[in-house]
Amino acid sequence: MSELRVTTGGVIVRLGPELGDFVRRLVEKTQTVTIQQIREAADEVAADARLAWYSKQGVKRRTGKSGDIRALEVVDIAKGEIRISVGSADDRMAGRRPVPVFVHRPTRTSTIMVDVSPGEWFAAPESMRAPWRPTPGGKKVARLHRPNPDASDGKKLLPTLVRSPMRKRAKAISAAIAKGVARGE
Repeated sequence: MSELRVTTGGVIVRLGPELGDFVRRLVEKTQTVTIQQIREAADEVAADARLAWYSKQGVKRRTGKSGDIRALEVVDIAKGEIRISVGSADDRMAGRRPVPVFVHRPTRTSTIMVDVSPGEWFAAPESMRAPWRPTPGGKKVARLHRPNPDASDGKKLLPTLVRSPMRKRAKAISAAIAKGVARGE
């Protein structure tokens, strides 16, 4: 189910659960077939993206924030419009851009560091050796760079899992939306 925000001008209103449920029921009662179809498509894309984000085709989970994909419905009272969008709920920023924009699959040439025995470390080519890692006990453990078993195409996930599927869904339902608009729904 999509998240609901109510805005007027530059003010964003966060509604409590009771008032939020009331506004959602009001919006759903007055919604047209067009809005309903777009909301359903956005919810489907968000659900698919959430599943695929941390799957084998996605990335490894670290904080779990970037993969929180949601459909967001914004009711702008001042403009008299409803906007429905799909994206990550992660609010972290890197510079002036949201962090999820930069999340990408590992590239074909990505490597990982693995702990090895000192004999393996000395036998490995110098270009594959990584610095020894100190352990809490004071010992040092040898590490090597090895090819990443999850290496992939390096594509960014937001365009791949959210934007592109949403465009495809919009094209698929565009005929039904056009008919609904023509009927005045």
